Amino acid sequence: MTNKENLLEFLQSQKLMSLGTFSSHLWIATVFYYVDIDFNFYIYTSPKTKHASAFIKNDEVVCNIYDSHQIFMDKKSGAQVLGKIEEMNVVEQIKRAIDYWNQTNPGREQVINWENMAKKVISGKMYKIQPKQIQYYSEELYGEEEFEIFNY
Repeated sequence: MTNKENLLEFLQSQKLMSLGTFSSHLWIATVFYYVDIDFNFYIYTSPKTKHASAFIKNDEVVCNIYDSHQIFMDKKSGAQVLGKIEEMNVVEQIKRAIDYWNQTNPGREQVINWENMAKKVISGKMYKIQPKQIQYYSEELYGEEEFEIFNY
């Protein structure tokens, strides 16, 4: 398995990311996500949140993903992402993103779905984060080097 495949496996094994934004001030939020095989991240959130308000003004975001079950003495792993975020607007892509997001984050499929978005039953939108760079931190893979940077 290549290091990039290891990175994808790690990202797909997690569900939460810390999402950092900046408009007139810095903000950070924890959001559920789905990542595809091209390393694009998808989040569902309300455009009324502070983080969505920020990335409407400034589409650059940073993300941090880690396994919160790690203990200090374990070989640690995590990823930091620098990218651009955009609201999705192609119906078929939104439907596919919602389906995958719900598979990764099950339990609210009856609420978070395209039909409810289209009818405005829910105010949330799907957003896509396209990474410019992912720094993969893995003591197990990289030993003393500790990380590898992947550019997109």
